[in-house]
Amino acid sequence: MTEPRDVVRAFLEHLSAGDTTRANALLAPDVEWRNTRLPTVRGAKVAEALDMLTARGVGVRVELHHVGADGSTVLTDRHDTLTWKAYGSRFHVDGTFEVRDGLITLWDDRFSWGEASVASVAGLLRLLRSGR
Repeated sequence: MTEPRDVVRAFLEHLSAGDTTRANALLAPDVEWRNTRLPTVRGAKVAEALDMLTARGVGVRVELHHVGADGSTVLTDRHDTLTWKAYGSRFHVDGTFEVRDGLITLWDDRFSWGEASVASVAGLLRLLRSGR
C-alpha cells in the first residue's frame, strides 16, 4: 500500500481499532506529530506515545467525514473521540498528513481547544455519573 490516501485511512482505522502495532508500522522513523498548541513529538516517541495511551486504556475512535489527497499530502476532516472507561470526549479535527514511500512523515492535527474542553467536561460528568 503506497497511495497516500490509503496509508492515512489505514493508519486511522488501526488507531480506531486500538491496534497501535499496525498503526505504528505506517509511521516513518522520522515522523513528526503536531497538535494544536502542544509540543511536537518526533520519531520513535510518536509510537511510544500511542502505545502508552493504549496500555493505559485510552482509546481513539476516528470518524472520517472527508479525505482529500494531492500528491503526497492528505487532508482529513473528522471527529475524534478520546475514550477511557465511561469517559468520552468527541471533537472536530482537521488533519494534514504527508506520506513518503508508503509511510507517514507528518501528522499535523488542528482542533479547537474550546470545543475539546467542553467535550472533556461532558465526558468527565458522564464518567462521574457512571461510578466507574
